[in-house]
Amino acid sequence: MSQEQQLVLLRQYLDVEQSVSCRWLANALDVTIDASKELLQLYKGKNQDIFASYYVSGKKSDVAATGYVALSIEVVPEDRLDECKKKYTTLSSVYIYSLQRTARYPHIFIYFIILTYTHSLLVLIKCCINS
Repeated sequence: MSQEQQLVLLRQYLDVEQSVSCRWLANALDVTIDASKELLQLYKGKNQDIFASYYVSGKKSDVAATGYVALSIEVVPEDRLDECKKKYTTLSSVYIYSLQRTARYPHIFIYFIILTYTHSLLVLIKCCINS
């Protein structure tokens, strides 16, 4: 399937779905996550009326208050992306996580994703400490 055909399908999915995430798109089109991220970026570039939520991860330094440097993962709306990126000392990853037709952000879904990642990281950290 050509990239142009994939973009047409993405437009059709956005007509039906409230939000299209990179993982959902990868499964729907049977492509890699990286390919779906590129499609979301390309579609957003051609359609400025679409709203994006961005995945941001990296290190935040709070050494003055806590003495720790923390790994942080956030999903933020595009209008808060620059503000969010300023909080990081080192950015690991920034990409479009999902596209929406309206400026309403699926907050419950986003919080679920953050909690899932947080839980996974805590489990990973516990496994590394215990091994």
